[in-house]
Amino acid sequence: MGIEQKLFVNNYNKKPLIVESGSVVSLFGDRGRRYLDFISGISINNLGFSNEELKMVMKSQIDKVVHASNYYFTESQINLAKKLVKMSSLDRVFFSNSGTEANEAALVFIKKYHETVLKNQDELISFNGSFVGRTYGSRSLTNLKRVEKIKIKRIPLNDCAAFLDVFSSKTLAVHVELLQGHGGIRLMDRKLVRLIQQKCKKTGCLIFVDEVQTGLGRCGSVLLSKKIQLKPDILTLAKSLGGGFPLAATLMRKSIADVIKPGDHGCTMGGNSVACAAGCYILDYLDKKKNIRSINEKADYLFRRLKSLQIKYKTIIEIRGMGLMLGIEVGLNANEIVEFCFDNGLLLDVVNKNVIRMLPPFIITKTDIDFAITILEKAIKLYG
Repeated sequence: MGIEQKLFVNNYNKKPLIVESGSVVSLFGDRGRRYLDFISGISINNLGFSNEELKMVMKSQIDKVVHASNYYFTESQINLAKKLVKMSSLDRVFFSNSGTEANEAALVFIKKYHETVLKNQDELISFNGSFVGRTYGSRSLTNLKRVEKIKIKRIPLNDCAAFLDVFSSKTLAVHVELLQGHGGIRLMDRKLVRLIQQKCKKTGCLIFVDEVQTGLGRCGSVLLSKKIQLKPDILTLAKSLGGGFPLAATLMRKSIADVIKPGDHGCTMGGNSVACAAGCYILDYLDKKKNIRSINEKADYLFRRLKSLQIKYKTIIEIRGMGLMLGIEVGLNANEIVEFCFDNGLLLDVVNKNVIRMLPPFIITKTDIDFAITILEKAIKLYG
């Protein structure tokens, strides 16, 4: 792997694996080694690697047009926008390529709404542990005290008293990640969700819901915000939306979209027609109740198997999450456990230093789950 490491910037801490192919729920290395992918390419390949119908949809669109620039419309863009609007109960769509770009666009639109509508409200509330992205604006929301003219008020997750303390007539928007991914698979308390909805409704400030990781079936429903009954004014989606191709969407109410004028924002490759065709297939898949039911059945089985491990091993501090987005808090040896799993053909990752994250494909079987639990148990025995 020496020469490959010399070609790339070392910002990902890549594993010594050159992927040659993918099939069903597994990746295969250049030496033929099989790896069960229990993070789905970080929740990108939610339908696995060999969905023939999805591949045919993409190939068909490639034969028509791949990308026509955003000076024009394409049929696949229009079809996906219609489906997203219907699914989200919002009104308008902006397409980009990644979750970071979708969140950056949301910040641009919120700032414009401040400049034109809520002129006296210039504070945005965010919660510790949220991950918004890696562009300047999204990093600012996570780490800094302001995004240009917008002041950031950052508070602990699930602290209703802290929320009431910072919420005021100056509050412009509240950023909500209902189930934090990078923050350690932490769920926002329903009491806080209701409080946010109540306070924002009174003052007219915006609820900005980030469903980049939680959306599109990952938590056992098409949108986690709908399952929890939180009504966003602006919503972001990405990851699996393009079926493996780069695609993200920022959805919003008409009143927000109405303040955006040509030139206020853009994305050269946003809404790539092949990715949008894949997105239509993904939403059609999730629109079938049997598929959502299957996700929840597998999630229940995986959760029960993990709880059985927790009973046996004190190393496991907590199992948490929702649907097929689960975290296993294990203390100090999370990286060693994940490394052992990698060496034995199971792909996992670590978030927030001590939480093992599981994001398996929706098409996993009980046999796949049993295999993963067997490897994980061996690792916990060794490093627990």
